[in-house]
Amino acid sequence: MLVDFNTTLLMTAFLLPFFIGVLSFFILKNVNPLLSLRIQFVSTILNSIPLLLIAYYIYSYPQSSPTFSTNRIFSLNHFLMVDHLSLYHILLMIVVFISSALFSQFYFKDEITERHETSEIKEIKEIKEIKEIESSDTIELTRKKITFARFTGLWNLTMASMTLVLLSNHIILMWFALEATTLSTTFLICTNKHKNSVEAMWKYIIICSIGLSIALIGTVLFAYAAEGTDINIWLWTSLNTHSALLNPLLVKMGFIFVVIGYGTKAGLAPMHTWLPDAHGEAPAPVSAIFSGFMLNLAVYVILRFIPIASAATKYSGFTYDVLTLIGIISLVISTIFIIHQKHLKRLLAYCSVEHMGIISLGFGLGPAGSFVALLHTLNHSLSKIFAFYASGMIGKIFGSQEMTKIKSVMKISPYWGSALIVSILSLIGVAPFAIFISEYKLLMVIINQHAWYTLIIFSIASILIFIGILKHLLNMIYGATATAAIVDTKNANTSASKNQNTSEQKIKISFTEKFLISTFVLVLLLIGLWMPQSLFNAIQFASEIVR
Repeated sequence: MLVDFNTTLLMTAFLLPFFIGVLSFFILKNVNPLLSLRIQFVSTILNSIPLLLIAYYIYSYPQSSPTFSTNRIFSLNHFLMVDHLSLYHILLMIVVFISSALFSQFYFKDEITERHETSEIKEIKEIKEIKEIESSDTIELTRKKITFARFTGLWNLTMASMTLVLLSNHIILMWFALEATTLSTTFLICTNKHKNSVEAMWKYIIICSIGLSIALIGTVLFAYAAEGTDINIWLWTSLNTHSALLNPLLVKMGFIFVVIGYGTKAGLAPMHTWLPDAHGEAPAPVSAIFSGFMLNLAVYVILRFIPIASAATKYSGFTYDVLTLIGIISLVISTIFIIHQKHLKRLLAYCSVEHMGIISLGFGLGPAGSFVALLHTLNHSLSKIFAFYASGMIGKIFGSQEMTKIKSVMKISPYWGSALIVSILSLIGVAPFAIFISEYKLLMVIINQHAWYTLIIFSIASILIFIGILKHLLNMIYGATATAAIVDTKNANTSASKNQNTSEQKIKISFTEKFLISTFVLVLLLIGLWMPQSLFNAIQFASEIVR
């Protein structure tokens, strides 16, 4: 009976978003685009229900029980499994997807309601030789119906594939599910189809597919390292339990391939080259789930191999050295690009490379750094999706993501200007926001381990990034008054005011926007000032699996 319940619960968590995604392509293509967005939000909440039930099922056990930290749910002959590490990421995924789905409701609203003839309509006229079209608005509305039906479908399929990654105990199934996230998110990049977004889409799918091919080689090497034993070589639990029996040479080779391969998807340098384009060209809600969770998901897969590789190599420190090296490289490379960046969303993309490097560095410090790295994962996700929400709306207000064209943001949009300031201050580690506490704890771990070279590089990179990003932020706040296209996000009207001084106008925003902004500001402050015991326990139990 228990097995049936586990199977039903885990399969529902994956199949519910999968079927909603598939049905959206067929049912919503004739539905009003605004209704498609509502369905996207509602379906995201529905998808979260079985995931929350899984969390309740695991956390319902008394935490005083000696087996609580190793409590797991299995199903389908152990092909699927949930433990505290996957559960921690599941809860983070729920937060990122629900908040991003809510943000989508007003981010796309003006795009749906405004009227204009796109290049696609012109192509239809030319190719089909339509001499008379009764109403170009009809064609435009049809295009939008298809676009947002596809967007809702891909959104749900992305959530389904990410859920499958987190539920997988079979290492090949885990790889397959992560590859599926590449396919579903590829077309989300070019929701608004134009030359740059198509180029970013192709760069993303090619580079990530190459990276995941390398990861597959590493995954297979781990399996073959267990050849000659009686264990199931494809199940993570089996490999982890009997890791001391694995061939250490094959494990070392496999781990390098795994870090390079999955590190490509995680945006770790120097395999990060797809990331600035994809983040820069994708709609802000998509950029948010990319940076807020998808990068963490790839790191999560790497984490599954750390305890196996560490035990197989007799805890020689090999795995930690690899992670430390890739973390330092990411920090150095991101620093160079952040200082000279001129595009706001690309700036945030390189900031993601920096923080993925910090997370990798944290895990590279061993058991002492694992807790801090998982805390930083949460803090970065919350700060970064908030930053992408702010940059997305500010980009719409000013009609550009070029920071040279974004000036006096507090005068024009006090709420979204405040959101940009708070999110960026959090990202660069200003107290008392969330990232400050995790970077401070990481600094203490580095000092306690006497890793002086790492301390020097981390400190210099952090200082340069702090100065570089703060300079960009101050220019956007206090720069000369800009001229831009004014977007009234409450009424979803766009007025062409290219020759109008925007300092005399303030953008009106809806209650939902104010609620979202206020919630994120409070959460980033709360985590920076006080960590709830439940959050501490969740991170503690998750970090014990990585050790």
